Amino acid sequence: LRGEPRWWDVAISPIPGPDDHPEQLLVVSRDISKQREAEEQIRRSEANLRRVIDSMFAFVGILSPDGTLIEVNRVPVDAAGITREDVIGQSFWECHWWSHHPEVAQRLQDAIGQAAAGEMVRYDTDIRLRDAALVTIDLQLQPVFDGADLLFVIASGVEITDRKRAEEELSASQEFLRSALDALSSHIAVLDSDGTIIAVNQAWSDFAVENGWDATGFGVGQNYLSACQLATPADAEDAGEAATGVAAVLRGDTDTFTFEYPCHSPTEYRWFLMRVNRFGGPGPARAVVSHENITDRMLSEQSTLRWSDQLQALAEISVSLAAASEVDTVLDAVTKRACRLVEAHEAETLWSSDQDRSATRRRTSCAFEKPLWLQSTWDDSDPIHAEVRRTNQPVRLATEEWSQRSVKDGRPAVEADYCGGCLAAPLTDRDGRNIGLIQVCGKLSGEFNEDDEAILVQLAQMASVALERARLYEEIRLANLRKDEFLALLAHELRNPLSALTNGAQLIVLHPQDSSQVAETADLILRQCFQLKQLVDDLLDVSRISRGKISLERRPVNLRNVVGSAVETARPVIQSAQHELSLQLCDDDPYVEGDDVRLAQVISNLLINAAKYTPGGGKIDLNLKLSGQSAIIAVRDNGIGIPADKLESIFELFTQVDT
Repeated sequence: LRGEPRWWDVAISPIPGPDDHPEQLLVVSRDISKQREAEEQIRRSEANLRRVIDSMFAFVGILSPDGTLIEVNRVPVDAAGITREDVIGQSFWECHWWSHHPEVAQRLQDAIGQAAAGEMVRYDTDIRLRDAALVTIDLQLQPVFDGADLLFVIASGVEITDRKRAEEELSASQEFLRSALDALSSHIAVLDSDGTIIAVNQAWSDFAVENGWDATGFGVGQNYLSACQLATPADAEDAGEAATGVAAVLRGDTDTFTFEYPCHSPTEYRWFLMRVNRFGGPGPARAVVSHENITDRMLSEQSTLRWSDQLQALAEISVSLAAASEVDTVLDAVTKRACRLVEAHEAETLWSSDQDRSATRRRTSCAFEKPLWLQSTWDDSDPIHAEVRRTNQPVRLATEEWSQRSVKDGRPAVEADYCGGCLAAPLTDRDGRNIGLIQVCGKLSGEFNEDDEAILVQLAQMASVALERARLYEEIRLANLRKDEFLALLAHELRNPLSALTNGAQLIVLHPQDSSQVAETADLILRQCFQLKQLVDDLLDVSRISRGKISLERRPVNLRNVVGSAVETARPVIQSAQHELSLQLCDDDPYVEGDDVRLAQVISNLLINAAKYTPGGGKIDLNLKLSGQSAIIAVRDNGIGIPADKLESIFELFTQVDT
């Protein structure tokens, strides 16, 4: 109409006559142009909506309240390689996208039930595409109501596979970083720009637990710089230096800061190396603080330095010992230096020149005024002394074991709370026999270790050599002294017969015609010459013995005859002193293999010495008896005797006993 197309709705109905045959037609027409325009607009709108939905890179579906899929966009259909007809009208959870796992379908069904109840549900899930490929979407189920009536549920999802993968990679990277940090033995904390701890590793947490720190999160959320200000007075200086270094890194004054510091506990010595590193790149300042336990390194360095000092001290000691020529000087030097050498509370040195310990010399040294443990003499009941003597090996005992083994009168000789232990090293002679020990007690710090034992053994070996050398010097000095005394005595003994010879010669000159006087004088001269010859023979024997040149004529000898010869030799001396000589000889004739002259000389010397050192009119007994395969000759007198301390040395060369 009027040049515009119009739409009409025309309805034609027949009108029947009396005989029911159509007689007329009823034509009704209605202009529906407006309606057609509205329907066309709706159709175009739906087409546009579908084009929009189909063009979206998303999953959009419309579900009935019971979960039936009534509409879906083209993208998920094409991506799955299916058609709309394959899924429209099916329960949404039974569609192709959810068929890869029953749990996925069940969870979707439960979620649709929640949405139908009026709850918006959202979660990440995997959907199946063509060729069983899986992608991850962010699925959202949104209920749509008309008043109180549920019209449908909108199921929408956006693919987040790349985002999810990135998140997983980031999470894996963070977990790897966390695992790497936790695997490190250093105690690590991450600080923000204010110095607040925002993360710590496992080693940091473990250290906190071991040291009894009762802090939530093991310090996370606390300010590191403020914590440094709470340090004890003893640690305040180190804590202040650490805080200054951390603050400098956070301000950007420096990228790194390192600091070594002690952190000792009541039970052990500890040192740590602190490293602070600044995070690079834009953004707020961050810093990583690590505390590495360097105790082993520090102890090793200290041990090396201490070992070097000990070796130097040993070298100095060796010089002083080399110059020492007296046993007492050696003992004093060794004992005084032993304490300082191994940092001990006290030390003692025991040395004996004989195996039965009857002539033990002892020296002690203490680092403090009052010693805690010093053995007064060599005591084989002492377990340490006994073990060193038996094994000739060093002994090292920790405090507890030392306290248990050192028992006197049923009670420990060492206080239970006295720390330091005990260490002993043997002294030996040139034949490897034990002659004493060096014992140190009470390590000033900790317990004696293998290095201390090695050093003390070295000192003991040096001391053993020095003691043996000093002993030999003393023996040489004593031998020279005895020789001088012997020569003085010999000169005196020689002068007596020479004086007699001189006087006799003068008498013969003065009275050559007096035959009786000459005979008496000649007899005197003969006796003095015999005594002079005996003295010269003794002197020659001493010379031969000292040079190892004396020889023995061995043959079967009747001891009764030897004793008789010795008695005849000594009889003039015995008779001149008016001694009574008693002989008790066995009835048999005992034979031995020996030199009869030397045996007679030995026995006659015993008899002459008995006569010399027994007051006039004394009694001398000589006894010869058999004991099994041996013959025993004993000389006894009632004279002054031999002092007990001279019994072992009386038969050595040049030895004399003061009378």
